[in-house]
Amino acid sequence: MNPIIMHINYCEQGQTIDEVCRNAAKWGYDGIEFRAKVPDKFDSREAYVAEIKRCCEKHGLKHIHFGYMFDGSSNDDESVRDAAVADAAGFFKLVNRELGVNLCNLFMDLCVKEGGSRWDFDNNGSAAASERNFQNNVDTLKKLNVHLEKMDFYLALETHMNYIHDLALPTRKFVDALGKSNIGINIDYCNNRHMKGIKPLAETIDIYGDKLYYFHLKNSVKPFDSDLWFCVALSQGEINHRELLKIMRDRGYTDCPIVIEAPRDGDREFYAQEDIKYLKWLINDLKLN
Repeated sequence: MNPIIMHINYCEQGQTIDEVCRNAAKWGYDGIEFRAKVPDKFDSREAYVAEIKRCCEKHGLKHIHFGYMFDGSSNDDESVRDAAVADAAGFFKLVNRELGVNLCNLFMDLCVKEGGSRWDFDNNGSAAASERNFQNNVDTLKKLNVHLEKMDFYLALETHMNYIHDLALPTRKFVDALGKSNIGINIDYCNNRHMKGIKPLAETIDIYGDKLYYFHLKNSVKPFDSDLWFCVALSQGEINHRELLKIMRDRGYTDCPIVIEAPRDGDREFYAQEDIKYLKWLINDLKLN
């Protein structure tokens, strides 16, 4: 059965790591996706990871993941890219050793059209990436993959606006350019809805195929003829998560982590409980457990 993971953004309103872990366990989550970026209150990665380890063991959370954001993956200077690889490899080795983590969410460098706006999603990301930018990112991940294979560690590129891994076909093209690797895809279909090139859900998942390792779930609505999407509860938006879970079952994605997110302000602790209640009800209704 797919573990249900709480994204840390449900509990980034002043909660301590101990409070986050206690609440996630109390609400019925199997684990948490933390951010790899070390919060200011910690003076090192080691101290941050040690506190996560202590709190997860204390509250019985078994499935821990991180969202890692590269800095320098597309730089034209090879030495900068190599430093970025060394930094990433060091982090993944640390969490693998201390927490048993073997799968993380991943972002490459932002890719925004020169002189453009970060809100112009259709002209950024894969649409703005030059061949050199593309190859620099490929080079970065090929070098990182050498470390990943030694650890049996996997990474999943989140489909997200303003990155070369945004829409279905460009993301699959990028992953395929890596050749045989431990790097796959994290589908966040809600992110894709901000872009005109989005494909239907089933077709998107089929494009990702055997490289789909991770699922991010959230929801949104687009009122009338507005160009804006508004984030809502997991059960209330226009993405049909009943359809998504059926596709996951039928395509055999029965072990991939399901991470649910809180992409809206307000009482996020309430949203965390509301969303997992809906998701577990849906799993039970579909007899997927």
